Amino acid sequence: MLVSIQYLRAIAALVVVTLHSGWSHTQLGHIGVDIFFVISGFVIESTSRGKQPLAFLQARLIRVAPFYWLMTLAWALVEPPSASRLAASLLFLPTLNELGEVHPVLGVGWTLYFEMFFYLTFAVGMFMGERRLETVTALFVVLVVAKAVFDWDRVYSFVVDPLLFEFLAGAWIFRLRERYGLAPARVSFALIGLTVVFLLFRLDVSPWTPWRFVLWGIPACLLVAGMLGLEDAKQMPRQPLFLLLGSASYSLYLTHLFVVRAMHAPIVFWLPWPAAVALVCAVSCAVAVPMHLWIERPLTDALKSLATPRSARALVGRI
Repeated sequence: MLVSIQYLRAIAALVVVTLHSGWSHTQLGHIGVDIFFVISGFVIESTSRGKQPLAFLQARLIRVAPFYWLMTLAWALVEPPSASRLAASLLFLPTLNELGEVHPVLGVGWTLYFEMFFYLTFAVGMFMGERRLETVTALFVVLVVAKAVFDWDRVYSFVVDPLLFEFLAGAWIFRLRERYGLAPARVSFALIGLTVVFLLFRLDVSPWTPWRFVLWGIPACLLVAGMLGLEDAKQMPRQPLFLLLGSASYSLYLTHLFVVRAMHAPIVFWLPWPAAVALVCAVSCAVAVPMHLWIERPLTDALKSLATPRSARALVGRI
């Protein structure tokens, strides 16, 4: 995996933790989700070549679902949901909570609804071979426009959102890097992206707008492109801690709500908010890394091994 992508994963997960810490004074942490979506599009486009659609879906399901299911069931012990809502969350089906919001049992799981929808549509596009990305792009445009024109049910059309364009942008960034390289514009991309992020921070712009993919998605794309360009130009040093946090970013994303809930106690409230946020981030990382090393990764590896045909496993064993 690219060093820049691992760094971005770590940064994205950490800013989401700051958002949910309860002491953050800005909405800037939302951009972590936008960065994750752009990265996801980049990774899927870069790793899907030569795969069959069903094999692709199987691999993505093994990577995403089991640990999410485990954390969802754990959260259900903390805040018991109805059986129907729990089942819908485990099946990645959007449902309304008591407040009338689309909200899975494990709150951060709403982003995985988009991930799964992207995987499904990308698998459809894979039947078009080398035109898969063009096919998915056209399909997303048609769906988003149709949702705007027709009065679709909010629950069933939840994932048909302009946010899907962030996945597409990540995939097209891969194409751009593959064909032309990103090193020449690395500084421009990074500086413009950071400037827009700073403006979002200063203006405290809300992400809950139909134009989020523009206001928040574009700076996320620029940051991803800029970091990739820096790596292409051999200007990306290897920092072991951030590489580890990048590898553990999925665990950090899914487990930090447990830490936030546990630390919302009177003993923490006397801390000034920067110290409180730093403490929550540190404890969240201390929990996420062992969860990644001892649960998430072994679980994923075991399921991958089971899904691999015996002949293929034998071949891998001889290499």
